[in-house]
Amino acid sequence: MLKTVTVNCLDENYNSQELNSNRVYPEVWHDNESSDRAFNKGDIIDGIGQLKSIFNRAKLNESYIFVFSG
Repeated sequence: MLKTVTVNCLDENYNSQELNSNRVYPEVWHDNESSDRAFNKGDIIDGIGQLKSIFNRAKLNESYIFVFSG
């Protein structure tokens, strides 16, 4: 599923109000794209890119990723 997420898709569908109303952590999303402000569209795009990179490296190294929440 992660492979289908593109920068254009994120750029077109980012909605800070929707993220906050659905209580997506940290619930302080906004539309200010200033480089010194966190929790905006740029952060989502960068974060998804990093997540894709992590999974790609694991695949290339034939490694596992364990995620625990609790």
